[in-house]
Amino acid sequence: MVNPLVSGLNIAEENRDGRRPVGDHRNGRLKVLPTLQLPDYPDVFAAGDCTVDPENPQPNTAQVAYQQGRDIADNIAALIEDKSLSPADVSLRGTLLKLGMGESAAEIFGPIEVKGRVGHLVREATYLSLLPLPGYKIKAGAQWLTDKVFEKFLG
Repeated sequence: MVNPLVSGLNIAEENRDGRRPVGDHRNGRLKVLPTLQLPDYPDVFAAGDCTVDPENPQPNTAQVAYQQGRDIADNIAALIEDKSLSPADVSLRGTLLKLGMGESAAEIFGPIEVKGRVGHLVREATYLSLLPLPGYKIKAGAQWLTDKVFEKFLG
């Protein structure tokens, strides 16, 4: 039987004797298996910038954590259904970087780089596309458009 518990934790905490409650890797990151399980605790999964899979290191970015979260959900479902677990499958889609008000840089599809206002639009559209529900997308899109209108006429 699987009793899943999802939590966001600060891994920087140490026991009073200075040791961490679970094994860690360089820079204080938790070492995980390719399935994102902790080696000594197979019922515990971890993802994001607090983890490292030494066999397949990933950059500390939101897109990696987002995809790892999906993989953990799939592996928890596999545990419940008594199926084998799959290694995390992270596909880097590029890099988005905010440079200032209305300015961004985006490296997408390999060598394609866009900067300035166009890069900013690509960045905003990408984040908008990742929102989970249409209602959130409409609300965030309307807020961004309202901000642009006020910025144009009042800024």
